[in-house]
Amino acid sequence: FYEAAEDGLLLLVDDIVQETAMHHMPSSWYYIPAAVKNEIILSANRACPQFLSAFIADMQANINSVLDIRDMCIKIFVENKEK
Repeated sequence: FYEAAEDGLLLLVDDIVQETAMHHMPSSWYYIPAAVKNEIILSANRACPQFLSAFIADMQANINSVLDIRDMCIKIFVENKEK
């Protein structure tokens, strides 16, 4: 999964790190050199494959706790019963 979304995830990780840093430590983040910021972002990106694998495995194992598939199907059928 990670390989297919790698380019988009790097941009997403960049946005998340920037936004989180600006929210929790704006003055510090402002003064950190760009090279250090980039290394922090790359480090977070390197952790993505392991995180995503664990996240997807957890979602698969607990899908019924996260989504009510039966209810979703019933709603779709009720909404589209005339089509």
